[in-house]
Amino acid sequence: MSLFQNASFEAPNRSLAEAASEALTTAFEEVGLQFSNFHPTIQAVMKRAAISSAHAKQQVERFVRVAAMADKYDLSDEQKQYALVKAYERHGERIGMGAKVVSLRRQPFPTRPVIMDRTSDSHI
Repeated sequence: MSLFQNASFEAPNRSLAEAASEALTTAFEEVGLQFSNFHPTIQAVMKRAAISSAHAKQQVERFVRVAAMADKYDLSDEQKQYALVKAYERHGERIGMGAKVVSLRRQPFPTRPVIMDRTSDSHI
């Protein structure tokens, strides 16, 4: 594939990723969460899923359900973060992101909380 052809595919892909990121950011803000605070693996998988389904709100609803399940167990914040990242790694592999998810696995966990609850300042 020539450099020109490759560049023509990169611009639409970047635009889709940016649009998905904006939609997810807005949808998460509506429920009091900061998408930018999420681990890179979770962000990447959610962007890919949002692009595939064209439903950012659906990704938010699914994330809230997974986070609620993690909350049912007596886990530390670090353990909850780890569980969420692992869940999204597996989801990413299922939706065809294998190599991308593996490279993100090496990313450190954020020093700030993955989830911030606007009302009580508790976090996961």
